[in-house]
Amino acid sequence: MSTGIRVKKVSLLVALLFLSGCGIRVGVINDPPISRGAVTTSKVTVYRDKSWMGAPVPMIFLIDGTEIYGFWRGQRYSFRLAPGDYAFGYYLAFNECRQLVMIEPGQDHLFKLAPNCVIEREYPKTGAEIIQSYTIDLVNDEFDFNKSTLKPEMKRALDDLARRVKATSGEEQLTIIGHTDSVGSEQYNYELGLRRAAASKNYLVNVGGLNPARIRTESAGERDPVATNETEQGRAKNRRIEVRAEIYGGAG
Repeated sequence: MSTGIRVKKVSLLVALLFLSGCGIRVGVINDPPISRGAVTTSKVTVYRDKSWMGAPVPMIFLIDGTEIYGFWRGQRYSFRLAPGDYAFGYYLAFNECRQLVMIEPGQDHLFKLAPNCVIEREYPKTGAEIIQSYTIDLVNDEFDFNKSTLKPEMKRALDDLARRVKATSGEEQLTIIGHTDSVGSEQYNYELGLRRAAASKNYLVNVGGLNPARIRTESAGERDPVATNETEQGRAKNRRIEVRAEIYGGAG
């Protein structure tokens, strides 16, 4: 490769670094939000997956709009965070990504920041054996449009789920996923799905008597329909929750 070509490539890389708005800041930029009062914090780990168009441009991770950490590909950063809703996001070159996430009290959380504007949640393995696993799709007596209020048939299904969980001999871990139809923006529907999942969790805890630390909430938003969104009947079926239940035995 000629010297001239190498110089051009280096110049292009430098230009990308500064045009990205990220400069070359890596590592800790600001501290995460401080936990106040007597709360059960969670360990949160975020890591950078892949590069951007093959260029080693730094990715800036944010919480609620505050820059927290600068990543190169493959790097990770861990910290403690109080439970609650947070807007996780990142800047990468010309891309800005934002996603509402819920931090559960006392649980470990692992988030992968991918350059295609996706923030994926992965739960660390417990080392315990799954002795029972099942999925329940609640598509009867669906949510009203733009609402997260549980209807009677949903409550009866959640009552039955709570009884089944409490009857098991192992430790349960539930994941509740909220779904929406396709009306509205993708970001709004993601947050609406979270509200539906949270309403279901609150019911299982306050009425069903389940341990809140063993219930995770997620949102698929409009991304996983079970029916067409071209009709009102199909959109109604997509306004639902999905519950994934895993019952763990002792560590192997």
